[in-house]
Amino acid sequence: MNTSDQSLFPIDSAFKRRWSWKYVKITNAKKGWTIKGPDYSCDWWTFIEEINKKIATATNSDDKKLGYFFCRPKKDTNYIDESTFVAKVIFYLWNDVFKDNDNSIFNVTSQGGEPSYDDFYKETESGDIIPNSDSVKKFLINVMGEENITLSVSRTEKGSQAGQAAVKPETITPSAE
Repeated sequence: MNTSDQSLFPIDSAFKRRWSWKYVKITNAKKGWTIKGPDYSCDWWTFIEEINKKIATATNSDDKKLGYFFCRPKKDTNYIDESTFVAKVIFYLWNDVFKDNDNSIFNVTSQGGEPSYDDFYKETESGDIIPNSDSVKKFLINVMGEENITLSVSRTEKGSQAGQAAVKPETITPSAE
Protein backbone atom coordinates (compact mmCIF):
# COMPACT_ATOMS: atom_id res chain seq x y z
CA MET A 1 0.00 0.00 0.00
CA ASN A 2 1.36 3.40 -0.97
CA THR A 3 1.38 5.74 2.03
CA SER A 4 0.85 8.69 -0.31
CA ASP A 5 -2.44 7.20 -1.49
CA GLN A 6 -5.22 9.60 -0.56
CA SER A 7 -7.66 6.72 -0.12
CA LEU A 8 -5.95 5.75 3.15
CA PHE A 9 -8.00 8.29 5.09
CA PRO A 10 -11.28 6.31 4.78
CA ILE A 11 -9.46 3.10 5.73
CA ASP A 12 -7.93 4.81 8.77
CA SER A 13 -11.36 6.09 9.80
CA ALA A 14 -12.85 2.62 9.42
CA PHE A 15 -10.20 1.09 11.67
CA LYS A 16 -10.77 3.79 14.29
CA ARG A 17 -14.50 3.04 14.36
CA ARG A 18 -14.02 -0.71 14.79
CA TRP A 19 -11.38 -0.95 17.53
CA SER A 20 -10.76 0.53 20.95
CA TRP A 21 -7.84 2.86 21.15
CA LYS A 22 -5.29 3.35 23.89
CA TYR A 23 -3.06 6.40 24.00
CA VAL A 24 0.65 5.57 24.08
CA LYS A 25 2.84 8.47 25.17
CA ILE A 26 6.15 9.11 23.42
CA THR A 27 8.74 8.33 26.07
CA ASN A 28 12.47 7.86 26.46
CA ALA A 29 13.23 4.16 26.05
CA LYS A 30 16.58 4.84 27.77
CA LYS A 31 18.66 2.85 25.30
CA GLY A 32 21.40 5.50 25.29
CA TRP A 33 21.29 5.90 21.51
CA THR A 34 23.13 8.75 19.84
CA ILE A 35 23.37 10.29 16.40
CA LYS A 36 27.01 10.24 15.25
CA GLY A 37 28.98 11.89 12.51
CA PRO A 38 32.73 11.96 11.97
CA ASP A 39 33.28 14.92 14.30
CA TYR A 40 30.13 15.21 16.42
CA SER A 41 27.49 13.27 18.32
CA CYS A 42 24.26 14.06 20.10
CA ASP A 43 21.71 12.28 22.20
CA TRP A 44 18.85 10.69 20.21
CA TRP A 45 16.23 11.35 22.90
CA THR A 46 17.20 15.03 23.18
CA PHE A 47 16.83 15.31 19.41
CA ILE A 48 13.37 13.69 19.58
CA GLU A 49 12.23 16.08 22.32
CA GLU A 50 13.44 19.14 20.43
CA ILE A 51 12.21 18.14 16.96
CA ASN A 52 8.81 17.17 18.39
CA LYS A 53 8.42 20.69 19.80
CA LYS A 54 9.06 22.07 16.31
CA ILE A 55 6.68 19.51 14.74
CA ALA A 56 3.93 20.46 17.21
CA THR A 57 4.40 24.16 16.43
CA ALA A 58 4.42 23.60 12.67
CA THR A 59 1.52 21.14 12.42
CA ASN A 60 -0.58 21.70 15.57
CA SER A 61 -0.79 17.92 15.76
CA ASP A 62 0.77 14.95 17.50
CA ASP A 63 0.35 12.70 14.45
CA LYS A 64 3.67 13.50 12.82
CA LYS A 65 5.87 13.49 15.93
CA LEU A 66 8.77 11.06 16.15
CA GLY A 67 8.85 8.25 18.68
CA TYR A 68 11.98 6.70 20.17
CA PHE A 69 11.95 3.78 17.74
CA PHE A 70 11.29 5.81 14.58
CA CYS A 71 14.92 5.21 13.62
CA ARG A 72 17.23 2.58 15.07
CA PRO A 73 20.98 2.03 15.19
CA LYS A 74 22.45 -0.69 13.04
CA LYS A 75 22.84 -4.08 14.66
CA ASP A 76 25.41 -4.26 17.47
CA THR A 77 25.82 -0.47 17.74
CA ASN A 78 24.22 2.18 19.93
CA TYR A 79 24.40 5.03 17.42
CA ILE A 80 22.45 6.12 14.38
CA ASP A 81 24.90 6.88 11.58
CA GLU A 82 24.53 9.82 9.22
CA SER A 83 23.42 7.71 6.25
CA THR A 84 20.51 6.26 8.22
CA PHE A 85 19.69 9.59 9.85
CA VAL A 86 19.53 11.52 6.57
CA ALA A 87 17.72 8.80 4.61
CA LYS A 88 15.11 8.11 7.28
CA VAL A 89 14.73 11.08 9.64
CA ILE A 90 15.62 14.11 7.54
CA PHE A 91 13.81 12.69 4.51
CA TYR A 92 10.64 12.17 6.58
CA LEU A 93 10.84 15.65 8.11
CA TRP A 94 11.54 17.24 4.73
CA ASN A 95 8.84 15.38 2.77
CA ASP A 96 6.05 14.76 5.25
CA VAL A 97 6.29 17.27 8.08
CA PHE A 98 7.78 20.60 7.01
CA LYS A 99 7.07 20.61 3.25
CA ASP A 100 4.25 23.13 3.63
CA ASN A 101 5.52 24.80 6.81
CA ASP A 102 8.45 26.88 8.02
CA ASN A 103 11.51 25.04 6.73
CA SER A 104 14.15 27.26 8.33
CA ILE A 105 15.62 24.32 10.27
CA PHE A 106 16.86 23.06 6.88
CA ASN A 107 19.00 26.17 6.27
CA VAL A 108 22.35 24.39 6.43
CA THR A 109 24.52 26.17 3.88
CA SER A 110 26.12 29.60 3.93
CA GLN A 111 25.14 30.13 0.28
CA GLY A 112 21.67 31.40 1.16
CA GLY A 113 18.64 30.77 -0.98
CA GLU A 114 15.95 28.19 -0.43
CA PRO A 115 16.99 25.04 1.44
CA SER A 116 17.17 21.85 -0.59
CA TYR A 117 17.19 18.20 0.43
CA ASP A 118 20.18 17.91 -1.90
CA ASP A 119 22.15 20.05 0.62
CA PHE A 120 22.36 16.97 2.85
CA TYR A 121 24.44 15.05 0.32
CA LYS A 122 27.75 15.58 -1.43
CA GLU A 123 29.73 13.81 -4.09
CA THR A 124 33.15 12.38 -3.29
CA GLU A 125 36.09 12.56 -5.68
CA SER A 126 35.33 8.97 -6.70
CA GLY A 127 31.74 9.89 -7.56
CA ASP A 128 30.03 8.35 -4.53
CA ILE A 129 27.10 10.24 -3.03
CA ILE A 130 27.42 10.43 0.75
CA PRO A 131 25.82 12.45 3.55
CA ASN A 132 27.23 15.95 3.92
CA SER A 133 28.42 15.89 7.54
CA ASP A 134 28.63 19.66 7.82
CA SER A 135 24.99 20.01 6.71
CA VAL A 136 23.78 17.29 9.08
CA LYS A 137 25.66 18.89 11.98
CA LYS A 138 24.23 22.34 11.12
CA PHE A 139 20.71 20.82 10.93
CA LEU A 140 21.16 19.28 14.39
CA ILE A 141 22.37 22.62 15.74
CA ASN A 142 19.33 24.33 14.18
CA VAL A 143 17.04 21.84 15.92
CA MET A 144 18.78 21.28 19.26
CA GLY A 145 21.11 24.20 19.81
CA GLU A 146 24.88 24.07 19.84
CA GLU A 147 24.94 23.24 23.55
CA ASN A 148 23.41 19.80 22.84
CA ILE A 149 25.99 18.76 20.23
CA THR A 150 29.21 17.12 21.39
CA LEU A 151 32.10 17.92 19.09
CA SER A 152 35.06 15.57 18.95
CA VAL A 153 38.06 17.14 20.62
CA SER A 154 41.67 16.19 20.91
CA ARG A 155 42.59 13.69 23.60
CA THR A 156 44.50 16.31 25.50
CA GLU A 157 42.84 19.60 26.31
CA LYS A 158 46.15 21.38 26.73
CA GLY A 159 47.65 20.04 23.46
CA SER A 160 48.92 23.01 21.50
CA GLN A 161 48.65 25.33 24.52
CA ALA A 162 51.54 23.52 26.11
CA GLY A 163 53.58 23.69 22.90
CA GLN A 164 52.58 20.15 21.91
CA ALA A 165 51.09 19.20 18.57
CA ALA A 166 47.36 18.80 18.82
CA VAL A 167 46.02 15.30 18.38
CA LYS A 168 43.56 14.89 15.51
CA PRO A 169 39.96 14.23 16.51
CA GLU A 170 38.90 10.63 16.36
CA THR A 171 36.88 9.67 13.33
CA ILE A 172 33.93 7.35 13.89
CA THR A 173 33.36 5.03 10.98
CA PRO A 174 30.01 3.23 10.86
CA SER A 175 30.36 -0.53 10.70
CA ALA A 176 29.09 -2.30 7.61
CA GLU A 177 26.15 -4.56 8.23
